[in-house]
Amino acid sequence: MLSEALFMPVAVTENGQRRRMPAQALLFRTLMRDALRGDRHAIRSLLTLMKAFPETGPELRITEDHGARVREMLDRMAQNMAIEQGVSELVP
Repeated sequence: MLSEALFMPVAVTENGQRRRMPAQALLFRTLMRDALRGDRHAIRSLLTLMKAFPETGPELRITEDHGARVREMLDRMAQNMAIEQGVSELVP
């Protein structure tokens, strides 16, 4: 029943275009988007999934855009951690 629900097609709008994709793909995209925005819970969930289900297809290629996004995410995480720990300013 769960696998049926995960592969059920859902309608989404991306860049103004309506398309259908499996619910599983939409859930993963949402989790990835939240992680890239610095959501610590999404990051933790994403890392857990990546460890549990390692990539078995072709190697992932990291582009400069991905690198910039990861750097931004790490900067936000560092800022959030500093705020939680009461540090007013981060030193590079």
